[in-house]
Amino acid sequence: MIKFEKKPTVVDVTIRDGGYLNGWQFKTQDIVNMVKHLSQIGVDVIEVGYLHSDTNKPLALQCSKAYLELMSNTMRPETKLGVMLRSDDKYYQSMLEQTADYIDLIRIACTEDAFEDELEMAVNVKKLNIPCSINFTSITSFTQDEILWMLDKVIDKDCADMLYIADSRGTLHPEQTAELFTMLRNHWDKNLGFHGHNNQGLAIENVQAALNNGADFIDGAIKGYGFGGGNTQLLALLSLLKDRRSDIQIGDVDINNLIHLENNPEYAFLFPFSGQKNLEQNWAEMIWEKYADDSLAFIKSLPDNKLNKQLIDVDI
Repeated sequence: MIKFEKKPTVVDVTIRDGGYLNGWQFKTQDIVNMVKHLSQIGVDVIEVGYLHSDTNKPLALQCSKAYLELMSNTMRPETKLGVMLRSDDKYYQSMLEQTADYIDLIRIACTEDAFEDELEMAVNVKKLNIPCSINFTSITSFTQDEILWMLDKVIDKDCADMLYIADSRGTLHPEQTAELFTMLRNHWDKNLGFHGHNNQGLAIENVQAALNNGADFIDGAIKGYGFGGGNTQLLALLSLLKDRRSDIQIGDVDINNLIHLENNPEYAFLFPFSGQKNLEQNWAEMIWEKYADDSLAFIKSLPDNKLNKQLIDVDI
């Protein structure tokens, strides 16, 4: 099994999460260019898309063997290749068997509705000796007791090398992030990762809090490209780590010009407020479709500090 020795470990998610902005319709040469230069400056793991058995999907939403081989050959040998799995693929095991030789890290986004299925996926990933991360998504939709219950399930299954916390809604404040990672460090002795969203402009502050309280892996994306309010900006992340990771050569590549994606839907101004109210990113669009110019007033009227597990909880 490949070990990740550099700490903190930087994971770029531009292709996988930024794909929400263009339907993963990247040009192959653009992906190659990103992977080549991100590897060149010392980014540790590049997540190149979703692994899926549907051959009709775009390159980065399917991650065929040929695609992963091309990405692997584009990277420096020390750079690791990551993909993400989702539970909507019934035939994922055949894809795993075809592509296992090219994958250094598989992350599985765990949701409340499909949690048991996703744990079983992780078990099958581990059988192929591929490092596996369980990603707790929309972490602010769970109580601490629920998080610890899920963690106990992961530990019982012995199916993960890594646990990732995703602030998918861009809701966390640094003090909450610190508390969360302190709690997890008391129960989990393997690697911990953090995936932040920047709805409230707090992504890099949350990264700092996560690092100070036990995080080993941190996600970033070029210009913060990603779903909804966007991810932690990769350049800001690398700048934050310059004293800890002298091997990362920020000035060697103009990171922000490696790819240009549009991230300005007409309802984008709602994302900071949806983050404040602990709403899923895609709910902002649904609220806009119903309330239009009254959308912001509606979001502001919602109660603070509510879990909002499902759209029905918001009662739009």
